[in-house]
Amino acid sequence: MSTGAFARILLGVDAGLARVAALLGLRSSETWDVCVVSAPGDGNIGDQALLESCLDHVPQKRVVIVTSAERLELPARFAGVRVVKSRPLLYSVGLAHWIAVLRFVHMVRSCGEVWVVGADTMDGAYNPTASVLRYSVSNIAAMSGCETRILGFSWNTTPTMGSITAARYVEGKCQLWVRDPMSLRRIRSNGVLRVKQCADIVFSRRGGQPAFHPVFEWVQDRKDAAERVAVVNASGLIAGSIDQALEYRVIVEALIRDGWNIVFLPHVMRPGNDDLAELQKIRVDCQEGQIYRVEGLLEPDQVARLASMADIAVTGRMHLAILSILGSTYPVMLATQGKVEGLCEYLGRPELGVAPNHGFGLRVLDVLKGLDASNALARGVDSADVDRLRELASIAFL
Repeated sequence: MSTGAFARILLGVDAGLARVAALLGLRSSETWDVCVVSAPGDGNIGDQALLESCLDHVPQKRVVIVTSAERLELPARFAGVRVVKSRPLLYSVGLAHWIAVLRFVHMVRSCGEVWVVGADTMDGAYNPTASVLRYSVSNIAAMSGCETRILGFSWNTTPTMGSITAARYVEGKCQLWVRDPMSLRRIRSNGVLRVKQCADIVFSRRGGQPAFHPVFEWVQDRKDAAERVAVVNASGLIAGSIDQALEYRVIVEALIRDGWNIVFLPHVMRPGNDDLAELQKIRVDCQEGQIYRVEGLLEPDQVARLASMADIAVTGRMHLAILSILGSTYPVMLATQGKVEGLCEYLGRPELGVAPNHGFGLRVLDVLKGLDASNALARGVDSADVDRLRELASIAFL
């Protein structure tokens, strides 16, 4: 069976269950203004930032559906948000999924709006079935009378046929918001035409006061001494395709020779996709105090604060790049799945996206030298560009 045919069957079965649930009158006695279907999360600060950005736009009654709640800690400003764990709704096919569908209908028939966080999950690149299920959940929400939107997702050059089929199935029933102009061109070339363009919704974050972390003092001491600081991240996901420790060593040793200080910052920590494990492989000789290793995950507010204090970020994670841009700090990004290129297009700086293949360490250094020579590092990201990205991200919520 083709993935397109599988998607049509799955969407049809789930829609049939939703109709049955409606006929049975399933409806929660509790009502919510917005239900947010979160990105996977579970040790991914980018996914946490996406969720918090959504909640920043809902001042009243909010319910969140997550696939795992064990590592979810929302800031105090989101007190009162109800969290519902339902992994089968988004990651399984069969009896457990169908039970989850009935429970979902029971809940969303008492919701005003449903927001599905799209991010990296809609083109099938990472998990084809999970992609189709997010479209199915969106379709069910629309059938249940909710204003439904899939927020801020990328579309790569090789989407699965199941994702294309599912996107065509739901267009017109719910709002589809891609997060960059490159994704818009790609998805329309696949025949999905009723799509709108925004920016990544993390650009719309309002944020809060970050909790103290010792790294802030460490960075501030170096800034007070007129020294420069680079935040460096190595992606555990990219590690599956290249041994990147040597390339990062090239980058870090060159920066240290030039008098830079380095903060090693993990952004995702989970089995099989662990930034901390990758950063621990980067061993360099340096003066005492030139490197600070963050050993756990910071909260999005803390990452935003740290990134704003730095002079540059080098990262394999796009949402660390976005939090850096919000702090006016230029990021050099390792580009995977085509999503970084769209962000670079927004900034008008294609050189900021570097392919993570052999020799990327020297290419990253070339980009840094170019930014330095043009005085871009000292100026930081233009405030007009930041304001434009904030506005583009916010329109997806209007």
